[in-house]
Amino acid sequence: MAPSFAARLWPGDDQPYRPEYLIDYLINYLIDRQEMMTNQEIVYCAGGLVWKEGTSDREVLLILSRNDQAWKLPKGHIESGDPSWEAAAQREVLEETGCRTVIIDFAGFTRYPVGKRPKVVLYWHMAPIGNHVFEPNDEVEAIAWLPVREAVDRLTFLNDKKFLLDVTAPRSRIVQSDQ
Repeated sequence: MAPSFAARLWPGDDQPYRPEYLIDYLINYLIDRQEMMTNQEIVYCAGGLVWKEGTSDREVLLILSRNDQAWKLPKGHIESGDPSWEAAAQREVLEETGCRTVIIDFAGFTRYPVGKRPKVVLYWHMAPIGNHVFEPNDEVEAIAWLPVREAVDRLTFLNDKKFLLDVTAPRSRIVQSDQ
């Protein structure tokens, strides 16, 4: 019998967490879901939660969209030339913020309607590499490094606020007793 999805994702205390199984599962789920919704095409995007150590706390990078004056997490559409979802996320962060990054871990995903089409965004935790200089561009007017609480307050959309709170909430680990 094949191991369960949960067992493959987190095989046990002696095995490392395997986020690639979760990513594969989510992608397959979304493809299956899209096939069931014949009149709706899913919009796929990738983005990053870019973290750095601030003066008093860890800070996350937000962007101010020139288009709608909304504070958001950096993200964008998957392009045909992107070799992977991760590469697309890093490309979008670089294009929007000027920040080169290294991926730390898979952060999670959000889904929400845009017009009549569903949109799914996969996010990765990232860290900046080297120095970077932000230059306003046709998509992004400004960026801000903020502690989580301030970032949640600054984000414009409720789904972004909830996602950031969810991924930064402390996780309790289930401990089995021998008794």
